[in-house]
Amino acid sequence: MMIRKKIGFVLTSSLQSGGISRVLSIISNELCNIPDYEIHVISFYPSVATGYTWNKKIFFHDLLKNILGMRRGILPASKELRSLLKNYEIDILVICGHNVGPLSILSSFLLKTKLVYWPHSSFYGYKLKTKFLNERINAAFADAVVTLTKADKINFLQKTLASNVVQIYNPIDPKLDLTLQSYDPDTKKIVSVGRLNEEKNFHSHLIEVAKIVLSRHKDYEWHIYGSGEYYKNIQERIEESKLADQIVLMGHKDDIYSIYRNYSILVMTSQFEGFPMALLEGMTKGLPLISFDVPTGPNEIIRHNLNGFLVSPFNTYDMADKICLLIEDDRIRKKFSMENMNYLEEFNIKIIRNKWVSLFEDIL
Repeated sequence: MMIRKKIGFVLTSSLQSGGISRVLSIISNELCNIPDYEIHVISFYPSVATGYTWNKKIFFHDLLKNILGMRRGILPASKELRSLLKNYEIDILVICGHNVGPLSILSSFLLKTKLVYWPHSSFYGYKLKTKFLNERINAAFADAVVTLTKADKINFLQKTLASNVVQIYNPIDPKLDLTLQSYDPDTKKIVSVGRLNEEKNFHSHLIEVAKIVLSRHKDYEWHIYGSGEYYKNIQERIEESKLADQIVLMGHKDDIYSIYRNYSILVMTSQFEGFPMALLEGMTKGLPLISFDVPTGPNEIIRHNLNGFLVSPFNTYDMADKICLLIEDDRIRKKFSMENMNYLEEFNIKIIRNKWVSLFEDIL
């Protein structure tokens, strides 16, 4: 008789727009295809539906009926989560992000449920005291830590009490394979994708780079996709720089995969990254990539001078020069585009799924 493995994923909100939700939907949907796996997605906050596609076999749970802060909500949520872990006999609980770590540790105390900590931002990203403490507490109590990058695997082994650390990349969404388009090197458009917040540097470094690039190439445009609290700030900087005709804030787009065919270059200006899905998506679509070489993420997707350029943080002049080099030499653009295809296999969903399954079987 086949014994079902019951896996829970807990996060702040499963159905809100964001990187964690998108990646979780891809991985959990794939795990549902394994006959003996039962998947539960557990939200701290009440869920708000988005455009992400979820397998109908997945069980969804909300720990709170009303939105409360983590401090006020941790006790009632912990009681609900503990009851859920016991009633559904959850074998493994995957902690998605540092915020829900203490809640998960408290809820699973003295239960047989194994804990896997899955951080989604860089070990050194977000300089918050709560993140610093949660990161170390979660790592100490977890039966395994899954990092998104090789660099962060080293960080967790060296800087925390974690003894079992496994590195697993985020996967390419299978939907991208269904929407493959041939690369157009001559669109005369640059694209950047990400939340409009401080860490993405759209309000600062991107504007400084764009001033140089777009003054040399007045027939080019730079489009930014995303939403967030820095929208007004970025728009004001664009207007101050007199670049409103060339830099355009495109807003949030549910079907983000469809836009890449309209661009010839993808640029990332982030202060830090966990694992930059925009770079992975751009690579899948054959776009030449340029990013600051921040500590984790970009240098595990971009091979310098092969499928893109890595630029010393935060050298705006060098980044502008690299973009202009791509603009002015279509042979390099085409070469980088073709080279991308050589690096897609290690992000294949089947390979990523098998790594997760191997981890689950090792700790059970």
